[in-house]
Amino acid sequence: MSIKFGADIYAPEEVNELARVSIGYIESDVMDIKKRYVTLGFHLYEMDQCRYYEDLGYENLYECIEANFAMDKSAVSRCIGVWKAFAAVDGDGSRKMWVDDRYKDFSYSQLTEMLPMSERDRYRISSDMSVKKIREVKQRLKEKKSSENMKPVVEQEKDKISARGTRVNVREDDVVATSQLEDAVKDQPVEIVADQSDQQRQPDFPDMKNMQEREDFVNTYKDWKVWCRNELTEEVFYRYDLPDGAAIVVKVFPYIPWGNKKEAEGRRLYLLKPGYKHFADCESNMTSLKEYLKDLKKKK
Repeated sequence: MSIKFGADIYAPEEVNELARVSIGYIESDVMDIKKRYVTLGFHLYEMDQCRYYEDLGYENLYECIEANFAMDKSAVSRCIGVWKAFAAVDGDGSRKMWVDDRYKDFSYSQLTEMLPMSERDRYRISSDMSVKKIREVKQRLKEKKSSENMKPVVEQEKDKISARGTRVNVREDDVVATSQLEDAVKDQPVEIVADQSDQQRQPDFPDMKNMQEREDFVNTYKDWKVWCRNELTEEVFYRYDLPDGAAIVVKVFPYIPWGNKKEAEGRRLYLLKPGYKHFADCESNMTSLKEYLKDLKKKK
């Protein structure tokens, strides 16, 4: 490609070859952006992290990309954001250059609309929804949250206590001090952690011969030990300790898909390797878990 260098580059032939390769990858992605938007997000992120834009004579990534591809700052940020939020993740927690299986039927426009949504709210979106419909869902969720935030403090605290399963008897004309309610809430349990050693015994580790059997094993998570529950967020965590010291955790939670009245169950998959630091960083997917189980058999 014919690279547009920054004003301070007087000898283009001496520019770092890695910077040339980087912008070449971006050009290839832009030429086929409908199919390669996730790859583009990765290559933009890579250029930013490695500061290749400096080798090309620019102060930041956005100036470099706008000069060469006429993409403004918001377009670049959205593309990187889509890669970060929706790319497949391997067993080590590294993002790949392709979309996660869960979002493979979504278009780029749909994914950009879903970027500001929480992981839980994204479960309300299906691939057959138009961008307009997704915006309507977002607006309804926003209005609902706004309505919740406008409740009187006493009502909010009553709701919190009720959510924990505690009976609340407060007459509408009662005047209850906020501090008293806070004390009551403080004494309620937020999370229940199961005693794995005494209360539950996990099933024996099966001899799995193919990928389908490995997927079937993960899908039997409700036969595993309940690691912990969070009653406030209605989440249950099932855990299976693997022979190599790692663990598979499946988080499940109820939700109501947009346009339906029937409650559904969402789930997230995690692979906890020995020495992991943050639980959220261990998020995985079915493909990665099956590959890990396959490699685990080779090690036995």
